[in-house]
Amino acid sequence: MTCNPQWEEIVENLYKGQVPVDRPDLVDIVFYLKVKALMNEIAKRTQGRGLPHIHLLLTLFDIDKVVNAEDVEKRGISARIPDKDKDIELYDLVKKFMIHGPCGDLDPNCPCMEEKIVNGKKIRKCSKGYPKLFQEETLVLENGLALYSRPRDGRIVEVFVFGKRFELDNRWVVPHNPYLLKMFRCHINVEKVNSVTSVKYLHKYVHKLPDRATMNYEEKNDYDEIKEYIDARYICPQEAVWRILEYPTYDRSHSITTLPVHLDGEHVCYFDENMNEDEIREKIRMILTRNLFYHEIPEKFVFRKGKWNERKTHFNTIGRMVKISPAETERYHLRLLLLNVRGAISYEDLRTVKNIDLDNRIRCATFAEACLARGLIRDDEEWKKALEEANIHCNPAKPDELWALFKDALSEDFAKKFSIELAHRKAYIDIAKRMLQAGKSLADFPALEQIDDLDLDLEEQFNLAEELDIGRRSYELLNDEQKEIVDEIMNRISNPDGKMAFYFLSGPGGSGKTFVISTLVHLIRGMKKKVSTMAFTGIAATLFTRRNWNLENMILDIKYDKDEMILPIDCISKGDLVEEIFGYAIADSNWNQMANMAIVAPKNVDVKDLNSKVLNMLPGNEILYKSIDKAENEEKQVLDEYLDELKKNAIVMLIRNMNIENGLCNGTRMLVEEMRPNMIVCRLLSGDRAGQLVYIPRITLCCDGEYPFDLHRHQFPLVLAFAMTVNKAQGQTLEKLGIDLTKDVFSHGQLYVALSRVRTWKALSIRLLETNNERKVMNVVYKEILDKDD
Repeated sequence: MTCNPQWEEIVENLYKGQVPVDRPDLVDIVFYLKVKALMNEIAKRTQGRGLPHIHLLLTLFDIDKVVNAEDVEKRGISARIPDKDKDIELYDLVKKFMIHGPCGDLDPNCPCMEEKIVNGKKIRKCSKGYPKLFQEETLVLENGLALYSRPRDGRIVEVFVFGKRFELDNRWVVPHNPYLLKMFRCHINVEKVNSVTSVKYLHKYVHKLPDRATMNYEEKNDYDEIKEYIDARYICPQEAVWRILEYPTYDRSHSITTLPVHLDGEHVCYFDENMNEDEIREKIRMILTRNLFYHEIPEKFVFRKGKWNERKTHFNTIGRMVKISPAETERYHLRLLLLNVRGAISYEDLRTVKNIDLDNRIRCATFAEACLARGLIRDDEEWKKALEEANIHCNPAKPDELWALFKDALSEDFAKKFSIELAHRKAYIDIAKRMLQAGKSLADFPALEQIDDLDLDLEEQFNLAEELDIGRRSYELLNDEQKEIVDEIMNRISNPDGKMAFYFLSGPGGSGKTFVISTLVHLIRGMKKKVSTMAFTGIAATLFTRRNWNLENMILDIKYDKDEMILPIDCISKGDLVEEIFGYAIADSNWNQMANMAIVAPKNVDVKDLNSKVLNMLPGNEILYKSIDKAENEEKQVLDEYLDELKKNAIVMLIRNMNIENGLCNGTRMLVEEMRPNMIVCRLLSGDRAGQLVYIPRITLCCDGEYPFDLHRHQFPLVLAFAMTVNKAQGQTLEKLGIDLTKDVFSHGQLYVALSRVRTWKALSIRLLETNNERKVMNVVYKEILDKDD
């Protein structure tokens, strides 16, 4: 936001013959009053060319965050020339304050032009990237960058620069908010933040050095003498007045309370010598018995008159512990414990850890040992402990040592049929195949014995008679139309003509597409031919092995080509959606019934809230699982999915492909049966292996994005899945479903996907906004996709 020297408050207070540049005091006072209403978390500087401006970063509540193109439009961020006939005021403001340049070929000497080397040649380009490309609709890329709508609609503005006339279109418009532009009537650039570099951008101005000027003094009588140079600070009139008036050069919405971290006996304490020991202990007990993390204390209490007092009113403050180098081992790990342990009352309490297996408490000798016991730090022993708890595959630092230590346990299933040497060999090959499914190979671990692809190929065998029998029995369950599809494809395979063939199978959700494909897979394998099945999502991959289908059930009749839908009154939720879906199942401890229920919502922020509500309804104690994060110097983004608190009988979803063949895919839903420090035991809820127990270890997840470091998060690859996003629910069929439509769907086909997870309207419970009396909901449809003639 840049000061407008033509603001009425400035112009009306100038003396006759004065211009704004003559009154820096007036300019600064008016500008300061203007930005006070806008300021939340702000850094500002004064430009040397005469007018002050501010840089403002706003962090929105999760419910208001700008995530997709719809949010950009809803928040009123525009990069278009307004319709002159509909809003002449806004048109004039955009023309006067929000048009960039012109620069580039229209004016190569514009101040924004900078010299760049492209393919070995020096060229001059606009440092701000203008003119932008035409863009029909707003688009938000995967990395969060927003490409604002700049349609080729024929609208132009006429601008004059040094007497030259230019016609500029939407490519030259600086993104802005029409409401703020009308309010402040000045240049005010509003954009969606897409990376943490925006914070860095603000801090650059807060900590930048002052402008410098070199003054040159010359003796008039002797021009050849040595010249004296003085390096001095340069202050323009506006900055000088700003400092004289003692206006702040930066501000922020929350104050920071710095909290010390000290070892036992190293803290300097002050107390009244007249107080007795009991009074001193009571002052300590009064605050530390609260159920708060150490850094949360300043949010609820204030230190005044020598003691902590509970805050009576809300105050924007954040507690932050001092930074400690890992070289101070015990103090560093003490800080880590304070970050993750609520309501600790002593150092001994921080060193005491509950043993989940034996239901007792272990007293550790050091803070580092306590961190290790709580799973807050990582060492190679963790993989050994995980393998001791269950025979699972993992990615340890020394895999050859782990194989030597556990090869007998990992070969138990094969040892029942083969000699111990052959059992070891078959187990080793089985592990190698699982590595390939996870996107790795033995070559990634040079310390392990390397085997060729032929060994793997010989192991890839099926019971051909069983495959053929399953295929024939599945074929008998098909309806006439489905049999026609299978007959056509099987005939093409049995009588090849040397040409490739492609078939596209289309149908509504629940019409049996997956069953047709599964039937084909079994029949083709029964012919001694290899089949490769692939899916775009992990959960869809698990469907290809399902064998038990009831094709007689009818699917919902959903008109998916309309812009809006009116929902049946019988499926509208009358109360608490969470209670309606899960209430009876949790009250009766019917976990099997709960496994076939879910709630879906368009956005992640609502899904997280819904999951927390259901978790709180479950009986039993919560177990806290913290991730271990490590940052390295690459440009990556933070992982936003993670598991924090968990209870037995919670429904969770796998967020990484671990073993597709055994049903462990991204999107697989499971029921938590047992929780251990290094492993979570779950029961699969769908697919051929439904009911089977699986063992989930911590794994290291990486990310890619805009951060100036590579983040590795060591955690359980699980998230709560009582509720999930509409996209995650695709491919699942449920007995009871709740849909939260208090926020509209935002992409093509989402409403159809949500409604088609069940087979009857009676199985649906839909929550709408209380003001939605007409029961109408938005249905995003791209007509081009549905055009049968294309």
